[in-house]
Amino acid sequence: MLLDYERYQVKSKKRKKRKIVLFFFILVLVGGGAYLFISEVILKTSPLELLAAPSPIQELDRLWTRFIELSPETDTAGQEEKLTILTDLLEKSQALLADTPLDLRALVYHGYASYYRARFEHSFETRLPYYNQALVSLRRARIIADPTLEGQLAYMLGRIYFYKRDYFYDLAERYLEQAIHLGYKGQESYEYLVVINDAWGNAERSIEYLEKVLKERTDDMYLFRLAGNYWKVGRTEEAVRILEGIINRTDNENLGRECRFLLGEISFAAGKFSAAEAQYRSILEKDDDSAEAHFRLALIYEKKGDYVQYRYQLRRTLENDPGHSGARSRLR
Repeated sequence: MLLDYERYQVKSKKRKKRKIVLFFFILVLVGGGAYLFISEVILKTSPLELLAAPSPIQELDRLWTRFIELSPETDTAGQEEKLTILTDLLEKSQALLADTPLDLRALVYHGYASYYRARFEHSFETRLPYYNQALVSLRRARIIADPTLEGQLAYMLGRIYFYKRDYFYDLAERYLEQAIHLGYKGQESYEYLVVINDAWGNAERSIEYLEKVLKERTDDMYLFRLAGNYWKVGRTEEAVRILEGIINRTDNENLGRECRFLLGEISFAAGKFSAAEAQYRSILEKDDDSAEAHFRLALIYEKKGDYVQYRYQLRRTLENDPGHSGARSRLR
């Protein structure tokens, strides 16, 4: 039987990242972290119905069951088996759809298999055809599906549009919010919506979704993003408190460095140049080759009118990053 690949989810330890950007987080969305197991039946079939099902459907059920049984962190042989299973699922579901174009289970199998098959591609251009196939199949499935499945299918549609990148973020948001409204929330629904609203510069909406995520689980990476959005909307004291808390407790050096960069930026914007300098000096104590820290020190010395130190820090910036556009433009 076909199961929802979102719900038996076991999170593995998140891969540490150098820098948090407007993302593809994504979620995070994406890092070396969590992989999904199945949790609930998407198309419920009794044992008697399964025994009576046509052979092609039984074969699709068997392949999907084997796919979800494989560990999310399998070795090379396991990954090759997954790829083989997905290829078989696509071929067999496509053959079934050629005879019965509106077979619900075949449509959903084809849509899910297309989505997961895309993950084995190494470029956006080669993933895109699989995403498009998944969208076609799942949109058709949603037309004929039982109402209890609409939320799950809406979530998958939103997820696929998200991975088609920012030109499709409007559709991603629409379907992800539809899914939540219908009572279906995937493991990373809010994270996707945070990334989308960050990309649109909608800090208030990002805050709303980040706060929902943090009610479910505490995560310093999400707290960092929340602090950045708090600062954007003028909630500076809350932002500073969050950042200082992360710095005091985190063992993640990359995250700690990003918190210091943001604290320095907040202090600089407030005209607190000594406080900003202290943050950048702390970064350089652990990494004297940080071009960005040297560049931000240069900006502080420019404000202070110390042009000897200003030029020195610009030169140090270019020593560590010859292509740094900010430093190059200032040393012309």
